[in-house]
Amino acid sequence: MFILPTYKRPEKLKNAIKAYIDTKATAPIYLVIQGNPELYEGIEYPDTWTVVVLKENIGLVAAFNYVFNKFPDETYYGLTTDDQHPITEHWDKKLIEAITPWNIVTCQDTLNKNDWRMSGITVIGGDLIRYANFIFPPCTWHICGDDWWELVAKTCNNWIKIDAQSTHITPETTGIEPDETYKSSYTDFSGQVSRYNQWLVAEGNELLSKIQKNITLTR
Repeated sequence: MFILPTYKRPEKLKNAIKAYIDTKATAPIYLVIQGNPELYEGIEYPDTWTVVVLKENIGLVAAFNYVFNKFPDETYYGLTTDDQHPITEHWDKKLIEAITPWNIVTCQDTLNKNDWRMSGITVIGGDLIRYANFIFPPCTWHICGDDWWELVAKTCNNWIKIDAQSTHITPETTGIEPDETYKSSYTDFSGQVSRYNQWLVAEGNELLSKIQKNITLTR
């Protein structure tokens, strides 16, 4: 399944739904509305979407991990957001067809159009997620999850980059004013980075070494 958390962004979510439909996607989406469900009243969802409402905003990292804990046996876990919209038709099939239990597959994102980073829509194999026991390292509110999986991919050489594109609708890419969701996501940015780096030293680097050994054994 693909997981899409959202917080106080009904209009961006509507655009994400439109992009999903326009690109002829059919993959299941598990939508996590965090607080303020009244903002999303009246939105029509594709039949392939499942909607859950949490009472409060728990942050992007916790939202992804919430879905993993709820569905720990998926073949793959696809990661996207309400401000990340696919461009290429059948992007979902391209991603899913390339996935294996231990690899990471991404499309290119216009946010980093001149350099491949793990900022595009991403799919991670189910066995790899289960071995890590999280989708994003549970040490931050919003950031560094992509940094972690990029580190894994570059270290373990299990990163597949497909010919498909997505785009981020962010202040950096469009010049729009930061909304409440954006501001809350990057609150205490330096503190979040510090906690991630502390986690790497305490747990992450050892986990990375174990993942690398397991991937080597599966080849």
